[in-house]
Order: sequence, then C-alpha cells, then structure tokens
Amino acid sequence: MKMIRKLFSRDAFSLVEVLVSIVIVGLISSMGWFAVSSYTQSEMVTRNRVLAVNLMQKSQEDLRAAAQTFFDQLEDNTCDFISGNPCGLDPNITTGLPLDYSVNLTITREASAELKRALITVNWSEFGAAHSINTIVFLARPPEPVPGNVIGRVRGSNTGGNALSLVTIRLTPSDGSSDITTITTPEWLHTNLDGTTRMINYDYSGTTGRFSLKPGSYILTAQRSGYSNYTHPTQVNVSSNQETIIDFTMTVVFSPPPVCGNGVCQSGESCVTCPVDCGPCPPPRVCGNGSCEGRENCENCENDCGICSGL
Repeated sequence: MKMIRKLFSRDAFSLVEVLVSIVIVGLISSMGWFAVSSYTQSEMVTRNRVLAVNLMQKSQEDLRAAAQTFFDQLEDNTCDFISGNPCGLDPNITTGLPLDYSVNLTITREASAELKRALITVNWSEFGAAHSINTIVFLARPPEPVPGNVIGRVRGSNTGGNALSLVTIRLTPSDGSSDITTITTPEWLHTNLDGTTRMINYDYSGTTGRFSLKPGSYILTAQRSGYSNYTHPTQVNVSSNQETIIDFTMTVVFSPPPVCGNGVCQSGESCVTCPVDCGPCPPPRVCGNGSCEGRENCENCENDCGICSGL
C-alpha cells in the first residue's frame, strides 16, 4: 500500500505525459481552426452567391423597365450597365457591392423585330477564382401608351384679357421626334374631363376630340406676327388619357413712329411726307415730253406713244 501511495503521489508530469498532452492540444486546436475556417469560407461563398443572385434580379428589373421606353434603342454593343448608355439602364447598379462585381449585357434580335433576347451575366471573384451566373430575358415591344392632350388659352398683352387668334403653337418632343403644331382660334367653352368647363382657344385634339399626343415631355413655343416669340419656361408633361392645361400671354411688339429728319426713310415716310429722309419726289410724267412713260399709251398720249395700230 505504501508503494501504491507513493506512485500516485508524484508532484510533476513525466516528459512523455507532457508531449502527449501537447500533441492532443495541437490536434484539438487544428480541428477547431479547420472547422472555423471551413465555416468562414462556406459563409463567404453563400454571401457571394446571394449578392450575385440579388444583382441578377435587380438587373432584370432595370432592363424590363428600360424596355418600356427604350425598346428600339436596346441593341447589342450599344446598351449596357455603363455610364452614358442610350438605353436608360442604371450605370450605378453595382454601387454598394464589392469592386469585383460587374454586370454584362448582350442583346440580340429574334426572328421578329418585336422580340429581343437579352443575356445578363453577373461576374465576381472568389478566393482568386472567377465566377459568374447568367440568365436569359426575352423582351417584347411594349404596347403604345394611351395618348394625352394639351389645351389652353392664349392672350395678347394688348387684348385686354381677350383670347388672341392666329398664334402658331409648336410642341417639340424631348425624344427627338417631329414637332406638332396647332393654331389658336376664337375662344370657346370647353368641358374638362372632370366635368368642369373653361374658356380655351386651342386644343391639340382638334375637332375630333380624340387625344393624339404621345405621353412624355415637350418644349412649347409660340409665334405670331406683331408679337415677341414665346417659349414656355418649363417643359410640358403630357400624361396618358389626361389633358394638360397651358395658358400664356403673348407680348405685343410696339414699333416706334417714324421720325422725319433722322436720315432713314422709314415705313410710313415717303418723298411727299418726308423728303429730307426719302429724297425729293420725281417730277410728274407729262404727255408731250417725247417719252412714253408710266400710264401713258397710244390712246391717252398719242404724241409720246404714237398712233394706235388698227385705227
């Protein structure tokens, strides 16, 4: 018993025991590090896939929205998610994502010009290796939007609040298509879409009452002889199945009366009223001076024009 008690009453570990303990601790630490490292990598891979899928969905939504307005401009090699693209795509679509994320777009026409095929590719790098996912979106030409209309009342600064006729109004579309013009007439009572009434003297729907203006932004200008040209200070926005009301006033151009003696023969002056500016009047034509002039002829001035033949 004393021997056994002695064996189990040692105050220190042996060298072998210490080495075994170190090996065991090292193995446990390695397994723990490997487990943590594997979990971290798996978490990063999952995060990257989620970011890529979200970016893909966002790109699809942005492309479909752009196709509603820029369907004809959606062509390969011209449209992409880059700054200055002509197709309305968001050039900042990857903002907030790691720098190695990018989106590429390839668009081709199908057999019909009314259908286009878009290949969207999302690219990123992961642990030094390149990765990507892609999807195909088919885009059909959107239906034409319901047209709108512009109406209003044009007055002159000198008409005492009355409507001004014969004003040429021009709407210039912001999309570069052709200008649309109309001319003001005497005013009439118009019934608005909400049932109220107002006086107007121009209506882009004409006599048919059928709306014809494509929804969008326009620049409105107006011209009339004797008045300064007019440009509306803000763009005119036309909405589907809505009437936009634009009233404005044309400013009359006052011409100063002519001043005799300023050395310029102005409108309203003549050799009779202002010989100083317009010069002396030519002498009156006289029958008998040997020259058949002006309204002289063989009947009223035989001396200068000769005898009429056949008499």
